[in-house]
Amino acid sequence: MSKQQDAARGQGNINEFAPPDVRKYPHSLFRRFTRPFLWLTGVGLVLIFLNVLSGIMSSPLAYALPVPAAITLKGAPSTPNKTSATTGSKSLTRSPQLAKPGSARSGTPQIIKHNTRMPMQAGSIDLLVGKAVSFTGSDKRLELDIPAGAITAQDLKAAGGKISPKITQVAPGSGSNAGGSGEFSLGTYLLQLVDAHGKLLTHGLRKAFTARYHLQKG
Repeated sequence: MSKQQDAARGQGNINEFAPPDVRKYPHSLFRRFTRPFLWLTGVGLVLIFLNVLSGIMSSPLAYALPVPAAITLKGAPSTPNKTSATTGSKSLTRSPQLAKPGSARSGTPQIIKHNTRMPMQAGSIDLLVGKAVSFTGSDKRLELDIPAGAITAQDLKAAGGKISPKITQVAPGSGSNAGGSGEFSLGTYLLQLVDAHGKLLTHGLRKAFTARYHLQKG
C-alpha cells in the first residue's frame, strides 16, 4: 500500500484512490447480463415443457386402453342374426282395383297441341272381348300388350259396341334431368279409352296391360 493510500485511510477517504471499475462495476455488470439470460432460459424451458406435454395429451396412445389377452363372456350366448335367402325373394302380383266412376260428364277428348313434332303419331286399336290385342306406335318404339279380359261384353254394349284405347305422345324423350342425377325420359304418352262415339269412358280396363319401349326402331 502506498503512502498516499495510508494517508487517505487515516483521513477516512479510501474511495478517493480506489479504482472505480474494481469497487463498483464488476457486480452491476454481472447482474445486468445474467438476469435477462436467466429469465429467457426459464421461459424457454417452460415453453419446451408445455409443448412436450401437449404432444403427449394429443396422442391417441394417451387415451388407448390396454387390450386384454382374452375376453370372457358372461351369461347365455346371443342368437346370431341369420338372414333368410328366401325372404322377400318372391314377387307379389296384385290385381288392379277399379276406381269408382267419376261424377264428371263424359266428352270428346281434347287434342293437346305442341309446337314440337312428336316422333309417334296418335293411334288407336279396337278391343275385343276375351281376346288379347297389341298396339305398336308409328315410330316402332312404344308397344302395348292388352290381355284378354280387359273388357267385358257388358262394357262393350254400354259403349255402343266399340271400345278403343287412344294413345297419344305428349312429350318427346329428353336427356338427364333432376340436377344431373342420371335419370332421363323416354317420352310421355297418354292413353284414353273412348266409346263408339269418340267419348271418354267413365271406367278403365279390367286388367292391367304391359307397355314396352324399344330403344332401337323395330
